[in-house]
Amino acid sequence: MSSTARFSDGPLVGRDLDVAAAEEVLLERRSLVLEGRAGVGRTRLLSVLVDAARAQGLKVVDVAATRATATVPLGPFAPFLPHREPVQQALLLQAVMDEMRARGSAQGLVIAVDDVHDLDAMSLALLTLGLGLPEVSLLLSRCTDSEVPDGLGAILRHDSTSRLTVAALGEQDAAALATWALGAPTTELLHGLWRTTEGNPLMLRELVAGESTPVPVCDPEARRRGVLTSDRLADLVRQRLGHLPEQLHESVEVLSVSSPVAYALLEAAIGAEAYSLLHDAGNAETTVSDEPSGEVLVRHAHPLYGPVYADQAGEARRRRAYGRLVDAAEVVPAIADPLRVAQWHHLSGAAPRPDLLLAGARKALTQHDGALAELLLTPVIDEVDQGHLALGTALAQQGRYDEADAAYRAACAEALPVEVPVEVPVEVPVEAVVEAVAARAFNLAFGLARSEEALALLADVASEQPIGWVRGRLDAERGVVAALGGDFDLADEASRDTIANPESNGASLASAYVSRTLARAMRGQCEGFAELA
Repeated sequence: MSSTARFSDGPLVGRDLDVAAAEEVLLERRSLVLEGRAGVGRTRLLSVLVDAARAQGLKVVDVAATRATATVPLGPFAPFLPHREPVQQALLLQAVMDEMRARGSAQGLVIAVDDVHDLDAMSLALLTLGLGLPEVSLLLSRCTDSEVPDGLGAILRHDSTSRLTVAALGEQDAAALATWALGAPTTELLHGLWRTTEGNPLMLRELVAGESTPVPVCDPEARRRGVLTSDRLADLVRQRLGHLPEQLHESVEVLSVSSPVAYALLEAAIGAEAYSLLHDAGNAETTVSDEPSGEVLVRHAHPLYGPVYADQAGEARRRRAYGRLVDAAEVVPAIADPLRVAQWHHLSGAAPRPDLLLAGARKALTQHDGALAELLLTPVIDEVDQGHLALGTALAQQGRYDEADAAYRAACAEALPVEVPVEVPVEVPVEAVVEAVAARAFNLAFGLARSEEALALLADVASEQPIGWVRGRLDAERGVVAALGGDFDLADEASRDTIANPESNGASLASAYVSRTLARAMRGQCEGFAELA
């Protein structure tokens, strides 16, 4: 038996409250509309309720609407059409209703329609006729991602109609369903299934469909990223996105490569009208960021829509979409994240822009993503200020300390005519000198375990500097290296040099006091310790 069959025959998970509420409506002989997004399980819940109605002794007319029958008047109700069709449509509708009622029971008649939004206009008129009959109840399912036809709107607004929202499964319920289908999935796989499907039962089913192994559809790298996929699932998403009109394709491609993205940025890239159309088509939705700014974000209605649609678009169209995002970031620079802009620029294939790539690389370094920073820096390394300094940090974050040392040497060469300067040229920003020397010293000490060389570098540069605060900073760094390396006499000495320097700034003094306090504590020098601390 395939996993698809096992899945579809599985337990109805997480729907107890929905079933109870729906059955109460049916007992009161009212009409009910099950509403929810595509794939949340409306059809399955509808079938359970149909069985419950039959168990109550009700006769059920059970039909399904499709896009194929949407243009065929009364197509889903063809079995109830009279052999001789009345001339007037009103008489035809009455004849079909009379035929269904004749097949009903003494307890009443339930007309159940799955995907009622795909009904033709005459079929919707037939349902409206049924709303006025006391022995007839409607049990309908509607996808909220689809437009509401005029005839359906009248049914939804009718006083006798109740509406029940069917939501996606919660994480525990989704895990229970996946466990039932797969046997014994790992915790890691369950987390991946949740991240990918967000509790959408249809997507969960398509993800595991046709697979007999307990780990169905992912390689280790994909699972590490938390992105699972399958050919069936990708085909399903493509089908869902296929109804978008041609004029929206470029706009949805922009959203696909950027979701989630700030609304202001997306609006600058595709326009407010295009966004409204995507939202109305059920492809896009807005959320509010968890950040203190409360920024409005736009994302695809489902996390799989973006990757699948972007993959379908092809390389050339993806590059064009990235380019539009970069252009939009120029319009709303305060909104754009420099790291994302740099990545978009890199992926657009445009001529490298040093300003964008350096800004993105620096943001990547603050997130300790040295590999990404290196990727962004490499094309422009010789065109940006302090590029080799940033590259050294990127390499050090990846544990490539020998390569980092070479980059830091280049950074020193960028800042000064010689690696260990005798004096600082006026035209060179002195901050660049300090950062390059300090970074190389720390890499030598803690990356390459060459502490003596690091201490000598800091001491030599500091001793030759005419600028007081530079000496204070380098002495403070020397104290840190010495303290962390266990040379507490040297840590105390270097820290005293910083403290005694009247030009040392606040940051250097704070660092020096910490190192000196640590050095005295580790040597058991308690006299005056409290005052020093």
